[in-house]
Amino acid sequence: MKVRAILGETCRYHVQSSSNPNRLHLVDLLEHECSCTDWTCRQRGYRERTGQRYHCRHIRAAREEFLNDILERLKEDQLAR
Repeated sequence: MKVRAILGETCRYHVQSSSNPNRLHLVDLLEHECSCTDWTCRQRGYRERTGQRYHCRHIRAAREEFLNDILERLKEDQLAR
């Protein structure tokens, strides 16, 4: 599953669909939203049942990419000192 940050848009990613590789889902990490059907259909009921936000696979992939980017930048910053 490919994940790409959207240039000029903070914490927004295009994440490749696992069921249709030609389709990209828009993930907004700040708003905690995904354009996929799974997130759209499940998020409200999940939050009502658990009190937590629903993480579809696209949100999880974007969060992982975001964390990897941050960690890499921190490492580079430490090495530059």
